Amino acid sequence: MASAQKRLREGEEDDPNVVNLMLLPKLSDNEVLASAANSEMRATRGRTQKPSFAQREKARTMQHLDCLEDVARRGTIHTLILNPTSVALEWTRDQAEVLERALVACAAFLVHLDLDPHCCNMPYRETVSMTVAGSCSKLRFLNAFGCPWSRKGLEVLAKTATDLRCLRLGGIAVSVQKPLPTDALRHLASLHQLRELSIENTGITDESLIEIVRGGCGAHLTHLDLTSSDQITEDAIEIVSETCPKLSTISLLNCESVGASGVRSLGSHCHELADVNLQRVRGATAGVQALCTGCSGLSRLVLSVCTLLDEDLDMICASLQNLSELDLNGVSGPGYKSYMKIGRLSSLKRLELNGLRLPEAKMLQVCTAIAEGCPLLEYLGLNNSSATSACVAVVNEALPQCDIKTINCKW
Repeated sequence: MASAQKRLREGEEDDPNVVNLMLLPKLSDNEVLASAANSEMRATRGRTQKPSFAQREKARTMQHLDCLEDVARRGTIHTLILNPTSVALEWTRDQAEVLERALVACAAFLVHLDLDPHCCNMPYRETVSMTVAGSCSKLRFLNAFGCPWSRKGLEVLAKTATDLRCLRLGGIAVSVQKPLPTDALRHLASLHQLRELSIENTGITDESLIEIVRGGCGAHLTHLDLTSSDQITEDAIEIVSETCPKLSTISLLNCESVGASGVRSLGSHCHELADVNLQRVRGATAGVQALCTGCSGLSRLVLSVCTLLDEDLDMICASLQNLSELDLNGVSGPGYKSYMKIGRLSSLKRLELNGLRLPEAKMLQVCTAIAEGCPLLEYLGLNNSSATSACVAVVNEALPQCDIKTINCKW
């Protein structure tokens, strides 16, 4: 999904058919203040008060949306990026109505739509997602992270946007305030062309996930993000592994119910995996060795807050010679001799060892091994660890390019 978003932004300032809400002509600060002040004066029946931050941002956002609607009616927009990163208020009805009219106006040509509200306190209104589902039938990329959906909306989306390749749904704001109807996620099984699917914080079940990948997209799927899907177990991950042999990226972050057989199955069937996140996955303990054996091309591996054996870390250091990023934050289990073997990973560029507590002399040995064996290292996280000034000095001397973080290290 991240790669698709990057592709979307390439050339966005030069292509008239690519519109980024935040790159549209903006009101000057004085114009924003004047517009917000007028609204405040009307709201207080003529009593002048300094506009609040929220009022200023609402005025700025409405100006963006009005401009967007005008551009949509006059052009053939195929890419629309609506990342209102400066908005710190709920999407109001009048804002949603302007946005919906703009979406309808450009629906005939729209192929890429990015609706991620980022830092907005509140998600879009449900009417926005329904407008997308009913109008934008040519979509191939849809980032609707943070957008609430109804059961009907998901059903309509699956029937109309049949050429969708990248889809992102969910988000913590949605899961808390207006959860997606989990049984309705089954409708995504109709999207046979999906390559990238992110359903973070959706509460998806094993049954729905299995139906989606068996519906036809499994053979094409390369990216799967199931972050914080606490109802997903190893049963579903085994089916995913068998059905999706082209997977290159999978995130099981906070999927604590996934057991070892699910992790082992990834190693047995998904040999093209390059990026795996197993943070807080209980099955990492007995499954990571099989993963390393079957996916020796891994370039990124996240094992934060997992319990590992010495043999697990030994296998990682022996098998994953292409690894450029390794996250061992808060890992428990391995001894210092296994940590010293990290120095065999000569391709490492980023290493997270936050929370690692070893005796002073052994911590220095680990840092020395890393400094001598990882010449490409650009970032080393040692926050809340037992690292000393000597540890930092030995890394700095060997790797002057390395950014070392040592917050809360008591020297």
